[in-house]
Amino acid sequence: MKLIYTPKVGTSDIEVKLCVIHKHNVRVKPGDIICEVETSKATYDIETEYEGFVYVIHDINKNIIIGSPIAIISESQLNDIDLSIELNKLISFDESSSTNNSITKKAQILIDKYNLDISSINKDIITEKDVQELIFKGKLKNDLQDYKFSSRDILIVGIGGHAGMCIDILRQGNEFNIVGFIDDNLTQDDKYGLKYLGGLDDIEFLTKKGLCNAILGIGFVGNLKKREKVYNYLTQFVNIPSIIHNKAIIEPTARIQNGCQIMAGAIIGSNVIISQNCIVNTGAIVSHDSFISDSSHLTPGATLAGHVKIGKRVTVGMCSTIYIGLSISDDTVIANGKTVIENI
Repeated sequence: MKLIYTPKVGTSDIEVKLCVIHKHNVRVKPGDIICEVETSKATYDIETEYEGFVYVIHDINKNIIIGSPIAIISESQLNDIDLSIELNKLISFDESSSTNNSITKKAQILIDKYNLDISSINKDIITEKDVQELIFKGKLKNDLQDYKFSSRDILIVGIGGHAGMCIDILRQGNEFNIVGFIDDNLTQDDKYGLKYLGGLDDIEFLTKKGLCNAILGIGFVGNLKKREKVYNYLTQFVNIPSIIHNKAIIEPTARIQNGCQIMAGAIIGSNVIISQNCIVNTGAIVSHDSFISDSSHLTPGATLAGHVKIGKRVTVGMCSTIYIGLSISDDTVIANGKTVIENI
């Protein structure tokens, strides 16, 4: 049984409004969007890190304090009575403290041991994990107190499979020096030996230490709106250069904007324009005079004929083909292996 908490979403608000419920009493997998919340400035998707049956525990238009539970993930389906029982177990029993109902027992031990100021933790229920992250970030910031990043240093955002491809491309060249990674879920890199430098909300602190560059190493397959949001957030603080594998083929008249990732074996033809934050993945082909709008993803083996226009946040599935001169509208997902012969 897991709880999903209402995240801090980069505003000064202390609460958000639940405006849309996408999934309830259904099975979900990591990365699925379960609901949307609204602040005074914008609307944000809430997704799950866990697999199981999801239960949103608030009603539409309910105001929810940041840091408090918004949903529960169960290994099996629950009826209303079982849901109430399990929720009370998680919040009242396992998450209880002898001195403060909003701090778990294990969290309180760490707070007392290190004499911590926990005012920066914006949650109704403070867990051991929250306090451990506070300790780690405090140590990290102390370690970086006198550190100064160079203009060549670059950070990887995320440390999953897609990040690995980006790291390999960067290490082929000499333009940038990879100094570490940030990730909201993982704190250790077992493949590339990169140093953990915090979560996404630490990017501003790192830029104050001189960090200038970052690469978005999360593919967000099936959720390009979220990838675009993270990209736009990062551009407030750092430069996001385009990276191009040395085995990609790109005609000299093609134009590639900032933040794009061109993987091994990709072929980009004459007079092609690829807008910011796009991925042209392994073996994808973009023929002459085509236009790819912001934040789209051409997955491995996708083929575009000439004069094709792709909208924003479009996913072109693996080994699919798009006929000459066609237009694909924003937020379209083209299935793997599909042959497209008319506008979508």
